[in-house]
Amino acid sequence: ALKIVNENNDIDIVLMDVDFGMGIDGIKAAQLMQREQNIPIIFVSSKTENEVVEKAKTLSSFRYVVKSADISVLDKAIKAVF
Repeated sequence: ALKIVNENNDIDIVLMDVDFGMGIDGIKAAQLMQREQNIPIIFVSSKTENEVVEKAKTLSSFRYVVKSADISVLDKAIKAVF
């Protein structure tokens, strides 16, 4: 995913989870993506712990949507980053 985003300037937004299991997490992946280009990130995750959300705040352009949220919440988050 990092390689695809960093080599492709046609991607306008990234939707991803914060928890990938072993290895780097979604927030670290987003930080690496934003080093190369200022691409908005929307995390769609079931993780709601304050420490996870606070860690996401280190990004320049992001939104955080809980997986159980209504689709209208995701729609508003997408519109907000643009």
